[in-house]
Amino acid sequence: MIKKIYLVVAMGIMAVGTLACSGDDNNSRPINPNYQETIQGTWQKSKIFYLDKNRKVIGQVAAPDHEGCGVDKRVYAKGSVTNIFSYKNHAATCVTERLQEEFDIVGNKINYTYADGDMLVVFQEEIISMQTKKMVVLDLNIQTEAAVEKQGWPKGTTFIQFELTKK
Repeated sequence: MIKKIYLVVAMGIMAVGTLACSGDDNNSRPINPNYQETIQGTWQKSKIFYLDKNRKVIGQVAAPDHEGCGVDKRVYAKGSVTNIFSYKNHAATCVTERLQEEFDIVGNKINYTYADGDMLVVFQEEIISMQTKKMVVLDLNIQTEAAVEKQGWPKGTTFIQFELTKK
């Protein structure tokens, strides 16, 4: 009888020990959605997902490194985001461009605004998830068939979703 009680107690301790040692040591545990604070810093694109009209994934690729020039980055700082794009020019040299935009977050939507000549451009992304070191956002612009074909994306792509990792 004492052996059975000892066995039950030992199993209980092992169960609690197993729960206490879950695999959350990679610092990517979901956090409270304090998006304004968590988004601050440098984020690098890691994956691109192609979604159909029902937002189902129909394809994915690793974020391109633009022929060795580096992957796209975003630097968020107090209501402003700098998009950093690198590519090879006609002389096969890496060129880096920066696009500065204003942003605000309402609920789980990021609203971006920037001036393009005399026009004010506004677009929106939906925060699918935001963790300490990983963020997934959905570009809410609906992609046209012509754009999908031109970019070589999977047929049926309607939305583009990005996974970014914090640097």
